[in-house]
Amino acid sequence: MLGGNFGGLTAALAVKHELEGDVDVTVVSKDDRFLFNPSLIWLPFGKRDRGDLTFPVGPTLESHDVTFEHVAAAGVDHVVDPAVAGRRHLAEVVGARVGDGSGAQPDVSRLVHYRWPSDACPHGAASVPVQPGTAGCEECLRDGEGWVHLRMCLSCGHVGCCDSSPGRHATAHHRATDHPLMASAEPGETWAYCFLDDTTVPEPRD
Repeated sequence: MLGGNFGGLTAALAVKHELEGDVDVTVVSKDDRFLFNPSLIWLPFGKRDRGDLTFPVGPTLESHDVTFEHVAAAGVDHVVDPAVAGRRHLAEVVGARVGDGSGAQPDVSRLVHYRWPSDACPHGAASVPVQPGTAGCEECLRDGEGWVHLRMCLSCGHVGCCDSSPGRHATAHHRATDHPLMASAEPGETWAYCFLDDTTVPEPRD
């Protein structure tokens, strides 16, 4: 279910109830608090405080065995283009963004600094501490497309898809920005690549 206010909350609870709990339900929302909109009119008159109109969504849903995913901090509302996703496969787009355990996504909360070997090529200074910008290929998520593998720019944290993917967005990012270095964003892989020197390094090294 998308949205944690009236529509998403009531729909999630209704589905769980009608199917007698025999289904996994997840609510995805950019807000982690429910807001009782009809009573907003009383705020200017001092008849209600904002605290009277809102409560945390997560505990309420979890008490009914419904999973809650709060994704605003990672920016899903900016990554997914509603016009594109709405006419294609929004569930797939958001599922890829949130993750269902079937695929790996970069940890957007983790700062990454790839120690570029000084003897690999002269562009090591371009590798700086970065935070992955998205938990999937930025352009693919925006356009509702899929990818094969993920790569991350070591200069800005942009996450793009590999050259085996239809979009080839990691290479496109390099061509648009001249950022020379990228690393694999796949779990267990430590290699990185310099576009300018066509050099691959197997792992970071001081």
